[in-house]
Amino acid sequence: ASASIATLDSAAAAGVAPIPSRNTAVAPRLTGTAVLTGVVRGSEGHPLTRGQVRVRNAVGVAFTDSLGRFALSGLPAGSQLLDVRHIGYLVGQVPVELRSGRSVDVLVTLRRVVSLDSIRVVARRTIYPDFERHRKEGFGRFLDQTQVEKLHPMEASQIFREMLGFRVQGEGLETKIFTTHGKFDLSGTGPCEVNVVINGIEHQDINFIDPLDIGAVEAYPGPPGAPVQYDRACGVIVIWTKR
Repeated sequence: ASASIATLDSAAAAGVAPIPSRNTAVAPRLTGTAVLTGVVRGSEGHPLTRGQVRVRNAVGVAFTDSLGRFALSGLPAGSQLLDVRHIGYLVGQVPVELRSGRSVDVLVTLRRVVSLDSIRVVARRTIYPDFERHRKEGFGRFLDQTQVEKLHPMEASQIFREMLGFRVQGEGLETKIFTTHGKFDLSGTGPCEVNVVINGIEHQDINFIDPLDIGAVEAYPGPPGAPVQYDRACGVIVIWTKR
């Protein structure tokens, strides 16, 4: 996707050219003089504590206090997207209009994830036919819903931080995952970014998915054994969401 005008303006002001290629290190984060404050609540109306809040592609991350309040400073001006996460709730993405040297206040309401009963959880294991077929073939690393939940990840990328064959770089929405199997990008000079596939859609950002939505994970640090229908030169991570 093309970079936004706000992205280009901020990058130019910093003297850094945006790098659109997926086979690069984490791009510079945007800065400015705008300030964003607000409150995060659950759908029931109560404040949410320790929610993670950040403006996409910008510097800084904040966590809500006991009243659900947060504050972010040093942000780029323009139309931005606020990303809010909290365990047990769906990811909130709220458009905000920021102004240089000014403070903007927002109210964010997150929807709670609906828990399914234990009988349906067990049944869900049979509704990922590709996942089950690939697991029987014996290549790669496979995690079902129960195994993912035992890791208690705040972000999807945390699932792979201790997994052999992968290197996780960055944090939040700027996180990238690279293979450690001696692969490089097409220029031969940089690390090779793993293809993240979510429900069959390739080259996705790993932390755009809430860990609570993950039903199954396939991980291949290199081409051997990876599904042939995907770009697998640098390895593949396949994520199936709950159904």
